[in-house]
Amino acid sequence: MKAIVSSESRVGIKYLLTTSDSNLLIMKFEFILGPATWFYETDEAALSIRASVLAGREKKWTIAWNQIIGAGHIGQEVAAPQEPVPELLPLPGNILEKGAALARRLQNIVIVYLAENGGRKTVFASIAAVHPQKNQLLSELKTRLGGRWLGENQTIFVLRKKLGLKNWWIPPAALFALAVGFLILLFLIFLRCGALRLCG
Repeated sequence: MKAIVSSESRVGIKYLLTTSDSNLLIMKFEFILGPATWFYETDEAALSIRASVLAGREKKWTIAWNQIIGAGHIGQEVAAPQEPVPELLPLPGNILEKGAALARRLQNIVIVYLAENGGRKTVFASIAAVHPQKNQLLSELKTRLGGRWLGENQTIFVLRKKLGLKNWWIPPAALFALAVGFLILLFLIFLRCGALRLCG
């Protein structure tokens, strides 16, 4: 059995392609995005996704191709190059700027698939906005899914509508996220003011 392994690294993101013979092709993608790392693996049977976040927590999905009802890509074309993905920790300092910079580097793949109980489940998976291998992953999904692949560079509203998902919750969720961000900002200001008093 012959194996070919190639790897490439750019902006903290690694890509690995492995083939064993003419009948088996496995593609592996690894996206290191701030505090989380997203792994993708495709073969003839299924798409596997694994998300590894802080404190060693992981989420895993293995979805057979024939279970996938529809999928697509949320994002816009971003010109390269970009500066490296910022580290989010430690929290004090310019955490808001770091968070905004990281958000600009994230895009999403949305997958709706048929669960074992007959219902539908949705996966929002992250990829890098800029990397030579991003388009290879999208091309692989497009090839595997055919007409069930609903396109690239779409807005969340348009793609969710194509997938048959409801959009009513997005404005309230955005307001909630802004409120949480405001509270976090107040908390950080409170901590800094308290530290200045102690140091003064």
